[in-house]
Amino acid sequence: MFCPALGIAEDPVSGNAHGLLGAYLARLGLLGRNGERARFCGVQGHSLHRPGRVEVELEFAGSELAGVWISGQAVSIFQTEIEF
Repeated sequence: MFCPALGIAEDPVSGNAHGLLGAYLARLGLLGRNGERARFCGVQGHSLHRPGRVEVELEFAGSELAGVWISGQAVSIFQTEIEF
């Protein structure tokens, strides 16, 4: 989510954090559901001058959380390969 060695001291927009936020809000009953689904949009990164938006969708099986999907646009900043 960040890489200080490449000059990224903080992740400007975190899909992981938004996914967990969705699960937390659902657990507290604070996220409205439409049948077996709930959706919300998170906006983050403005203070770092790298704004972004994350779409989060949660799927439920009855009262239990069954899945979390995170979507949005991303920019690759480097690529590498690891060989064993």
